[in-house]
Amino acid sequence: MTRLTADAVVVGGGVIGVACADRLVREGLSVALVEQGELGSGTTGWCQSGIGYGLLMDEYDFSLSVAGVAEYQRLADELPEIGYIRDGAILTAGEAEADVLRHATEELSEAGRPCHWLDEYMIREAEPGLAEWVVGGALIEDHGQSSPRMQVSVMAKRASSSGLVIWPNTKVVSIVVRGDRVAGVETSDRSVDCDLVVLAAGVHSPEVLLGTDLNLPVKPQKGHVIETEPTQGPPRFFIQDGRYEAAAVSARDAGVHSPAATVLQHRPSGEILIGSSRDFSGFNVEIDPVRSMEVADAAYDLMPALRMISVRTCWAGLRPSTPDGRPLIGPVPGVDGLIIATGHGGQGNTLALLTGSVVAALAVDRLPPVDIGPLDPMRFE
Repeated sequence: MTRLTADAVVVGGGVIGVACADRLVREGLSVALVEQGELGSGTTGWCQSGIGYGLLMDEYDFSLSVAGVAEYQRLADELPEIGYIRDGAILTAGEAEADVLRHATEELSEAGRPCHWLDEYMIREAEPGLAEWVVGGALIEDHGQSSPRMQVSVMAKRASSSGLVIWPNTKVVSIVVRGDRVAGVETSDRSVDCDLVVLAAGVHSPEVLLGTDLNLPVKPQKGHVIETEPTQGPPRFFIQDGRYEAAAVSARDAGVHSPAATVLQHRPSGEILIGSSRDFSGFNVEIDPVRSMEVADAAYDLMPALRMISVRTCWAGLRPSTPDGRPLIGPVPGVDGLIIATGHGGQGNTLALLTGSVVAALAVDRLPPVDIGPLDPMRFE
């Protein structure tokens, strides 16, 4: 078996792992990235890709998402090829949600965020295809979207030009710990001596720690996404049903599934991605015809004109979910040199670049750009 040496090994080649590897290389470290499949072939390759914040987040989660959005705006200036565009989002409201969402929108607007409440006439001027039951909504101007696979490819290419070594289709067998610190990584065909390991393997992160005393409460949460044929019609904006956040919390707390709540992403290439469902069914990614139809029906209820657009395909992917909905980011007490960066759930794209910045800061003993206390990977122990 080949034995190699690096300053750091990143386990996981999705948008989180590649963001971490890119930042570590930029700090001057020699880095190897290990991915059990192809880059971006896991959660990254099967998700919708909104970059933004929710109106009903608590103060801490909101601050994380805002910091994540700012990271994208900076990176887009450096690497416009990542496919990030800031095209705005509309969060729709029916009678039941209108007062709460209007109040939250006005609070954020007063605090300086580019958010505005649209009444029933203004929202139809902005997005004419919405259903009659929609009585208003929030326009969030600094919401954006990206192409996660393109982003992974572009960032990996940049990092590789600065020395990043990438091993796709390579499974990590174990993280080697000697005494109280990391000593390396064993893969299916090579050994790597290193002082730093970043575990960013998404839903597979707990598997990497099998055989150790460490337990990460990351569970795969299944979501269905429908892709239409390209169209020039609506929606103009990234659209999210105002009940989406409530559905996400309901699914997490119930531990099973919640009613489908609509998210519509109109790609620059013309296809509309329609999501999404949230189910806990292990690693099963087979399409459930009932759930996929629920996703479609919820979208048609929100925007009836979508019925006229042909469906190209449907798939299911897995989000790495945690009990409280927050990611696990930070060092592991008692195992010097092991940093966890996983469990981002549906916020992986928004928080990817910020996670990379946090991991890089920790690696060089610099203060992270945000408070990561609430993200302690061992907080459930």
